[in-house]
Amino acid sequence: MFKMIWNEREHKCQCCGANLGDVLKPIFFSHVLPKSIYGRFRLLKKNIWLCCEFHHIQWDAGSRNLEEFKEKRIVAEQLKQM
Repeated sequence: MFKMIWNEREHKCQCCGANLGDVLKPIFFSHVLPKSIYGRFRLLKKNIWLCCEFHHIQWDAGSRNLEEFKEKRIVAEQLKQM
């Protein structure tokens, strides 16, 4: 799944636009809704964003009020309605 997403998307952080380079790294794949709670969305492409390490860690740590997460918060709410 990650390879498919990596090949389909531009290698840039969807939060800040930072270039992620050409080497796929697991840290670049950030679940919008946590797979531990929303297991049904674990492999849903819309629930997986490409993010730089900083923004992946910030999102997972709960610092979701950053301006860079505005669009990601919207997607999270849309997913919850599914």
